[in-house]
Amino acid sequence: MKPFLLPEGPTSLVTPDIILGRRKSPSSISNLILRQHARLLVRMFNHDNHCTRRLRDPCLSLFTVVERNTPLLTAVKRDSLNIVPVLVRLADHESDWIRSPSSWIPNLQLSPRQLLLSLVRHLLNRYPVPEFSDGAWFIDGALSHIEREWYCHLASGNSIRKFPRWLPEMTKKGEHHFLNAPEHLCMREAVRYGQVMPMVRDSEIALRILRSRVNLDFSNDSVWLPFLEMWFGNPVLDKRSSAMFETVVDYLWVICQLNGPGAVRLRSRTRKSLIRSALHFFTGLARKRDGTESTTHECYFDEKERSLLLRFQADVWEPFEGVIPFEKQARGWYWKMVELTSHRELDAEGRDMNHCVRTYAGDCEKGISSIFSLRSRRLHEGMLDREVTIEVDRRERRLLQVKAWRNRRPHPLTRKIVIEWCETNNIESGAWSIW
Repeated sequence: MKPFLLPEGPTSLVTPDIILGRRKSPSSISNLILRQHARLLVRMFNHDNHCTRRLRDPCLSLFTVVERNTPLLTAVKRDSLNIVPVLVRLADHESDWIRSPSSWIPNLQLSPRQLLLSLVRHLLNRYPVPEFSDGAWFIDGALSHIEREWYCHLASGNSIRKFPRWLPEMTKKGEHHFLNAPEHLCMREAVRYGQVMPMVRDSEIALRILRSRVNLDFSNDSVWLPFLEMWFGNPVLDKRSSAMFETVVDYLWVICQLNGPGAVRLRSRTRKSLIRSALHFFTGLARKRDGTESTTHECYFDEKERSLLLRFQADVWEPFEGVIPFEKQARGWYWKMVELTSHRELDAEGRDMNHCVRTYAGDCEKGISSIFSLRSRRLHEGMLDREVTIEVDRRERRLLQVKAWRNRRPHPLTRKIVIEWCETNNIESGAWSIW
């Protein structure tokens, strides 16, 4: 969509001067609240790069209209509603705008949040969207976010099941439950809600599932969806099985993290056998941690106790959401990408590759980074050998570095494989990241 022209009117506005680079400091702004917002805008547009050049025209349209026609930037403090990032995110989606910001007529009787959201709907909505989707515009972190793309997709009248990029498996009935999910959920939680409601047919049970590790762990859906169907498929759910649900989920989650989802066999399992295995696992961990050889006893373990035992087990963290399994054959070689999700795996990678990847465990646990290992072998022979170690920024889905043995540069063919993997998973890969 072509950039909208700057609306005609007074030229004494502050934000257009900042965006155009005519004002380098907000210190002379008399309105203290506007000065707060302006300080954030100055930090962004003080840099001349591809991102700021792309956003300058749509930001001019948005900030001019908001500052001229509403009190959002002059009367609403940043700690109560951080308006500047929301407007910048809207500018990033200029290609999805269906109306001009200048044609927006604000209703000043609305609350600040609802007034800001009315601008979002004016720009993007051909059709109504569920209220829980509004929260996508207030998610901090990277400029691009999957939930904001889902919002634009829905607002243009498309089905969530036909989203062109990554989306967990969902049926048509699941889409109906997704659109009617409770308002307090975020969009990804609403996706999970839509998946599980056709199985459990009870909103309270679905919300209980969302309070467990199943909630946003879409990378292990090959385990979770059959498990939930088996666990709740029988309408008779006894009291003990109901109480043990979270414990069994935690047990299966550990197995997935340690050995992959393929290690979980559910076809011949029953609730009783899964409960027995989970109790045996957690009781064994407790005995190992406490240094006792007491007789195995049944204990449901509260959530805090289970979390402590799991941390004692392996310090495993959740894998990067939305990354598609990657395998490739090229020039007589077989390539496979493996995510490293524990201290044990990082230690092994660091020893074999002779570099310091083990020091990134803290960032992985906090959800800041994800570490991947690209491995290769000749076709039809030998074991997979480590080729390069890759760090990805989870919040911005951006490639940070690619290192071969002893931090050397990767082979040109390896670089092509990494770039292809990034494109497959919508991970930004600047050329500087892998040289």
